[in-house]
Amino acid sequence: MLEEETEEEKTIKATIEAIKFSLDWKKGCIIALKGLPEGCDREKILQTVKMFFGDIDVSFRADYSRGQKNGAIRFEEFHEKISDLASKLNDNIVLICGEKIESASIMEGEEEEKYYKEFIAFRTKQMRSKEEGRLRKKARREGKR
Repeated sequence: MLEEETEEEKTIKATIEAIKFSLDWKKGCIIALKGLPEGCDREKILQTVKMFFGDIDVSFRADYSRGQKNGAIRFEEFHEKISDLASKLNDNIVLICGEKIESASIMEGEEEEKYYKEFIAFRTKQMRSKEEGRLRKKARREGKR
């Protein structure tokens, strides 16, 4: 016998389904990194980018999880020095964790669109999961009263 959903469950599901991460992404703002060195982490990637840009004010994120061989640097706005950074990473002039990487390239076309779709789906899932936990915890607290 299947249990029917309560109104509260329906409301929680509807609220969660309505959550969608949005991002006004710009073309030419992602550097794909391949062959990152052992011991690399997000902070070391960020440090490399900060040192390269120096006093120039740019917003960026490192999309990378420890132990992976590949990652990305995602800039919020286009800057002419993004391609210079990719080039210098490829030429081993700029190093990550003091080591060479296999390659760095600016994402374009379908690869870039796929990246953003996957990133948006990931963030949407993350936000929904967090909100679901919050709503269920709230429902349990209110149900005890």
